[in-house]
Amino acid sequence: MSYDIIITYTKSAESPANAFSTIPKFSASQLGITQEQIDNVLQSYPLLDYEIRTVDNLLIIQLSYASKEVMDNRLATPEMILFLQATSEWMTANHITRTVREV
Repeated sequence: MSYDIIITYTKSAESPANAFSTIPKFSASQLGITQEQIDNVLQSYPLLDYEIRTVDNLLIIQLSYASKEVMDNRLATPEMILFLQATSEWMTANHITRTVREV
């Protein structure tokens, strides 16, 4: 059985039209870390599946992990902490809110 979450980013009236196209990527070049570090996180705590779609002012990302423990461990890595900080800064700069729910 997998552990699935849905992350929804919502643009506000103050958000730029292209805000979703500027969301940070989990990449070495954007985070200032090595590709080896990224590969290690992806191999140690893999996603089983994901889906990304936009609907009007929403960016919806569904992620599937093997378990909640795998997700929690992945989110606790220094690399993911950097990524989440970059995402938080992006949200603030683009007037975007985020909700996370378990499926």
